[in-house]
Amino acid sequence: MERKTITIDRESYTRLAAAQRPGETFSQTIDRLARVRTNTDALAHYREKRSWLSPAKLALIEGVRAGRRRSPRQ
Repeated sequence: MERKTITIDRESYTRLAAAQRPGETFSQTIDRLARVRTNTDALAHYREKRSWLSPAKLALIEGVRAGRRRSPRQ
């Protein structure tokens, strides 16, 4: 695996370390935080964090998503 050294300020390091999950490397943390978010990712996040979206609202959103046809480009 190729390695690169990066320099970040102490405040960024502190935020990165706070976002790190147990057993996760900094590379894994960066990959997780920098990935492109999809609607599926967002719904999973809201469900996991038990956010302001109620279970009924989550179910409604998922129902709408399930009823949509996939784009022919996919």
